[in-house]
Formats: sequence, structure tokens, C-alpha cells
Amino acid sequence: MFASGISEIIFRFLGCGTVPASPAANCPWVIADTSAAGTPTYAVQSNGELPELLLQHSSTNEVQNVCLFQNDLLSFPLAKLLEVEWFVKANQATQNAATSFACGLASARNDDPDAIATNAMFRVLGASQTLYLETDDGVTDNDDKNSGHILTNAYKSLLMSFARGLGDVRFFVNGQPALPTFTFSMAAAAAQNVQPFAQIQKTASTNTDGVRIQYCRVKLRTR
Repeated sequence: MFASGISEIIFRFLGCGTVPASPAANCPWVIADTSAAGTPTYAVQSNGELPELLLQHSSTNEVQNVCLFQNDLLSFPLAKLLEVEWFVKANQATQNAATSFACGLASARNDDPDAIATNAMFRVLGASQTLYLETDDGVTDNDDKNSGHILTNAYKSLLMSFARGLGDVRFFVNGQPALPTFTFSMAAAAAQNVQPFAQIQKTASTNTDGVRIQYCRVKLRTR
């Protein structure tokens, strides 16, 4: 908590164990798992320092979608946000072409990230490991803009800054500006509330790609 009317919330995964499918008192997160026969992983693991959450496909040859979100409890007013940061890494050196990943902010979740009405997110689509940037405020859909960065099996800070206002959302990777020449506007969503989310999904394949999440941080004005 900051004395200047600014609050910072750091979501770590202490005490969550296996993240539940419905709300639990000891964990602000839930998992939506749309797998049929397989058993994807969404459990907290030790990395020798602080616990981290592993989201990972199982080897079952099927479509799988695993989403970490806050049960569509949209607690964060977009107009008050200053920063949202995810600290993540891939759990493999290269990504399978069948896999995609998204993390950021969303209104009510959807299996298809492009169908989320209001969002700001980092995405990885297919085998290139390229990080794409996206915002959608219900009027302007800035879809899949190449950031010039990649997501590998090394931790990276993926940060969205709202400090310039919703008309000029900025993205940063490890503190470096990502696509600073492009204007991402979410001005039409000024009255909307959102939640943090992270999702990994695959088309039918046997790959076991995944991501490790050490924390999600939200900084916002409280007045």
C-alpha cells in the first residue's frame, strides 16, 4: 500500500496447492479446464525460491484449454489501473505449433481470447515463440501486433502500463518498450472492470507445452 492513494497487489501462489475449479478461501484464482480425457497440470510447484504455478498440457491427443482467472469477478476498474505485470516463462526451449498462450487482463473469460469483449494481453501463437500484443475495448480491436520479443524458457516480465491513460496503453518486456510506435487505445472501455487471466491451449496433439507463472502484479489508483 502506498500513502499517495496508490495500491499494489502482488498475487503469488502461496497456499494454493492445486488451483481449484471453483472459488476457495485460500486462493483468489480458479481454473477453467476444458480437456476431455486428459489431465493437464495446474499446480503450484517449488522453484527453489518462491512457489510458482505450472500450467501444462497433458500428452493426451485432444484439444485442451486451461485458463487461470478470477472466476469472472471483475474487481479492477480499467480507469484506475496503472500497471499490470506477469512474470512468466515457457517450460520448454521451443513451443509446439499446436500451442498458444495468452496473459493479461480480461472481462468475462472465453475459450477464444479473441472473443473476450474487453482485453489487453500478451500472446504467443504457434511455434515462433513471438510475443504479440493485443487490446480490445469493444470499439477498437488492435489484434496480434508483433512486439519484436519472444517468450522462451527464461523468466520474463510482461508489463502493461496504463499510466498515460486508456488512450495510450504501453507494453514492456523485461522493462524494454514493446512496439512503442503503435498506439493501443482502450478509451472506449473506460467504464469497464476487468480481471487478470492467463491461458494456455492446444489443438489436438500430444505436446506437453506449458508455462510457469511466478507472480501477477496489479498497481492502481485507489481514489
